[in-house]
Amino acid sequence: MPTNRDSNSKRVIVHIKNNRSGEPVFRTTPERLERAMARHPLTADRVDVRIDWDLDHFDQSMCDAEVLMTWDLPTRNLGVRAPKLRWIHIIGAGIEHLAPLDWLPAGMKMTNSSGIHAEKTREYVVMALHMLNCHVPKFMTDQRFGRWQALYSTPIAGKTVAVIGVGKMGSVAASVGRSMGLRVIGIRRSGRPSRYVDRMYTPEYLETVLGEADFVILNVPLTTQTEGMIGAKQIAAMRTG
Repeated sequence: MPTNRDSNSKRVIVHIKNNRSGEPVFRTTPERLERAMARHPLTADRVDVRIDWDLDHFDQSMCDAEVLMTWDLPTRNLGVRAPKLRWIHIIGAGIEHLAPLDWLPAGMKMTNSSGIHAEKTREYVVMALHMLNCHVPKFMTDQRFGRWQALYSTPIAGKTVAVIGVGKMGSVAASVGRSMGLRVIGIRRSGRPSRYVDRMYTPEYLETVLGEADFVILNVPLTTQTEGMIGAKQIAAMRTG
């Protein structure tokens, strides 16, 4: 477990748990850590960082670790296994794989990387809306089966996009729709207006919103309230075409 600890000063002990089975892009390697520390020298002077893999040294490190950065972790008896742990940071935006959070000890904080995907969300929404408007999925299917049929589309401006879940990522999606000349309607639990949404609804109007939209962007976390929110009834409420 590499460390940058200076024994002459009190540092916050940070344990980074990588997953060997995870995608390389999500791994914190010594090289990536070094580059991050170079960008934030004041933080580098205050932390002792241990990079680990899976559970190789997890229990050993949890004896004195104060911060844990990871995607997942063994949650059973965490307060006993990690008596000094005060902060868990989840490297992704979603935490549904850790729900329910009844395992989180009192006084321990957990954060996630909500909003980190904003720029990629912007790129993806631009791509997806143009692909759908120009029938690209149908072209790809026809190509696979050797069919060469003419398909025509009208400009995307003036059409309607529904954003279901106008949080951080949903707001980015809504702003993309607005910039492309689309009418933007949205759903959020509070019904609170958004600068990028022409009309905001609350969840009980889901079928109404789906019936108005040419395109639908579903951007909600996976919870017990949202699981299965789009089913046969909701699909039937959508426009055809």
